[in-house]
Amino acid sequence: MNERTTVGTYGRAWLAGLGAGGACAATLARYGFAFAHFLHTFGRRRLGRIAVLELRLWLADRRRDGSASSARLEGRLVRQMCRDAVSEGILRRSPALGLRLPPVRRDPLPLPVTFGQVRLGLDSSRRVRAPWSFALSILLEGGLRLGELVSMRWADVSEGSSFHVRPHGDGWSPKAGSRVVPFSRRARRDVDGLRLCGRRSDGLARVIGVPGSVHTVGAVLRRRLRWACEEAGLPRLWPHALRHLWVSRLIDLGTPMPVVQALAGHSSLAVTTLYAHQAPGGLVAAMGRF
Repeated sequence: MNERTTVGTYGRAWLAGLGAGGACAATLARYGFAFAHFLHTFGRRRLGRIAVLELRLWLADRRRDGSASSARLEGRLVRQMCRDAVSEGILRRSPALGLRLPPVRRDPLPLPVTFGQVRLGLDSSRRVRAPWSFALSILLEGGLRLGELVSMRWADVSEGSSFHVRPHGDGWSPKAGSRVVPFSRRARRDVDGLRLCGRRSDGLARVIGVPGSVHTVGAVLRRRLRWACEEAGLPRLWPHALRHLWVSRLIDLGTPMPVVQALAGHSSLAVTTLYAHQAPGGLVAAMGRF
């Protein structure tokens, strides 16, 4: 293939390469559906003849016609495809370098939701079973990022109830660098339960039997968490909202903000304050102390 190759030919081959790279069927179907409009619009065009302005106008039209999350996914796929075409030597320069993705404004923690409500919802759920129940509980009790949970290895969990976050050469690197995360008693029991679900497996991705991709595991965890919220009558939550609940609970217990920042692995206190959500009735309780 070269610059004279059409977008449709290269795009379909690129999607097929994602399947060969280990992406599951559900992810490929979602990507193919999101990529269909781009191929319909630019399918007969040559790769080397696509301009940045054309992609910007196309993405703006997609944003007006649909949701911001759908347009953002389509833009991500186009940018990745152009980046791969440059790395393969097909294009000299990516036409999607100046493509800005539309922001998705989504409250990570709808109010009123408390740590105890989510904890009760996970414990009482009949649809969410092991090992997924253990994985969601570790996110809630340990405050881990999803990538840190996916990359977990049993050797990283010490007998002193702490988890050493570090890269393992699988293409993932910690967002905040290597750090040690102390686990609560409940989080330690959840890790032991997760380990018992796969005695011969090392890590979450091997226990649950799916490719160890953050997006793949995140999609399944998001579905299980939605089931638990529906059973408990709670608003819909995302797995990252459990980390928000964990930080908010530490602050409600009176933990100093610098300590919370170190435990969460945030780059600054300003990031930690974004995770500090006011609990229902917190204002009344604060005024009651006077």
